[in-house]
Parts: sequence; structure tokens; C-alpha cells
Amino acid sequence: MNVHRDLDTLPTFRKPILTIGSFDGVHLGHHSLLQRISELADRVEGERVVVTFDPHPRHVLTPDADPPLKLLSTIEEKIERFEAAGVDHLVVVEFNKAFSKQTAEEYLDDFLFGKFKPHTVVIGYDHRFGAGRSGNFETLEKRAKEMDINVVEIGARDVNELAVSSTRIRKAISAGEVGEAGSLLGTPYWLTGKVVHGQAIGRTIGFPTANLDLENPHKLLPADGVYAIQAIELESGMSHDAMLYIGERPSLEGKRPRTIEANLLDFKEDLYGKRLRLALIKRIRGDQAFDSLEELKQQIQRDREATVKIFNQATSA
Repeated sequence: MNVHRDLDTLPTFRKPILTIGSFDGVHLGHHSLLQRISELADRVEGERVVVTFDPHPRHVLTPDADPPLKLLSTIEEKIERFEAAGVDHLVVVEFNKAFSKQTAEEYLDDFLFGKFKPHTVVIGYDHRFGAGRSGNFETLEKRAKEMDINVVEIGARDVNELAVSSTRIRKAISAGEVGEAGSLLGTPYWLTGKVVHGQAIGRTIGFPTANLDLENPHKLLPADGVYAIQAIELESGMSHDAMLYIGERPSLEGKRPRTIEANLLDFKEDLYGKRLRLALIKRIRGDQAFDSLEELKQQIQRDREATVKIFNQATSA
């Protein structure tokens, strides 16, 4: 898959079958849409072209939204998932205030049609574009006919299923149901970041942890608690069974910021400065406070045993 970030240096696509959107999560609902694009491209021997935005438009248009929008996927994760789905070209458009101020006509003539020269545009019936969201499907269809461009409408039922899928995934992650979220995504839910120094409290009680600093602060975090995860070193590709803690460490004195700490099973080497991807498999328990570090240590040992059991069951399944 080719990734393009400069609209002024785009190649000439071969009969591009194009769709455009935020595609947060690139979940199974999106994959059904991508399959439709693939089928259309096969019919005309065209290329599959997806256009998406970075940053997410809502982060530009409503930066002070309460609650703030949290993302299911970073742009890097989207790129990987689009590639796995067989997309030929992914165009990442920088969304900014200037882009948002285009009229509907400018959006179509200068951007969508002018830059991409699509054979076919696949878009939802409720798609809006241009300043003030003034452009709609009818606007697109009328102008496309004038330019001999095909338009394929995604019907209300399919669009609603996409929205339901995204909502279900967000609710599942927020509730700690990462297994359900992974089923809807078609892949485990990921957190990615760099290992930074923490307070080394885990090391003092025999469970050294890798503290993760998320690369994208807008990423949606699951409910506080302990999870069985796969920790992947992005540089080497090495994968480790691990358990993850997310929370404010209520067993320790004083108010503390939310922390993300991974304990890699049977792995004791230094990970500081390395990038890790954490694939969340299953929640073991919610967060809880303990009266002493000894009680905390005993619970972490039980968490470890539960994590090992989860991976052993997966191996034998």
C-alpha cells in the first residue's frame, strides 16, 4: 500500500474507486465497506483509494469539547489496518481550519474531484462536506454527473451499522470489555507508547513494570484495572505475554496521576526508551486499594497466575 501525505504530489491513480472519512478504529464495519470498494475496483481494474484525515476533524473544529473525543486508533494504526485490508492507496489529509472553510463547491472541484479524479466515489447517504456542512449527497451526485463520475451510495442501514459498531466498541473499551472490542475491531485493541521511568515501586515488590507514555494523548483508555496483554517491542518485533495495570494506584499514599504499567512475564531486561505496542486481550479485574504493599504483592501474584492461565488456555484452544 502506498501512503500519500502531500496533495500536490499525488500520482495519477488508475480508475480510482475512492471513499473518504475518519474511519476511527478501521473496525469490521469499515471492512465491509472496504470490501465493497474492492469489488468495484475489480470490476473495472481500478485502484482502491481511501482518503482520511489527521488530526481528527473534531479535534480541530471543537477542541474544547466536553467530554473530549477519544480515538479508537492513531493514524499509524489506521495505516496498518488499511494495508491489511488490501487498500492500494491511502491519502492522509491534514485537516485544519483552512480546509474546513472550503465551500461545498470548492471541496468537490478543487479537492475531491480535482486532486483525485475518481472513477467512482463511494459515500454514505448522510455524508456532509464543505463549510457549515452545507454539501450533502445530492450536491455530490449532481456535480459528479456533470463530470461523468460514478457515485455509489451507502444506504441508511449500512451507515447506521457503522455508527453502531463504533459506539459499541467505545462502550466496550470504556467498560473494560476489551475482548468484545477486539471482536468488533477484528484485532485486539492497541495502546502504543514509549517506556519511561516510573517510581520503581513494582521492582521493589518483585514485579518490575514498564511505564508507558502514550504516543497519542487522544487515544481512548479502557476502564481502570488489570489486563492480560501481549506486549510487542516495535523495534525488534519480539512479543511477550504480560499483564497491564491502568489506574491511579490507590494503594499508595497521595493523589497520583493515571498510570499505564506493563509487567512482562519472564522478561527482566531494560526497556527504557523503547516503543511498545500493548494488545489488550482480557480484563482480569478492576482497580482496587490494598492496606499494605504486602497485600498488593499477593494480589499481583494472583493476577499473574490468572494471566498465565489465560495464555495457556489460548495456546491449547
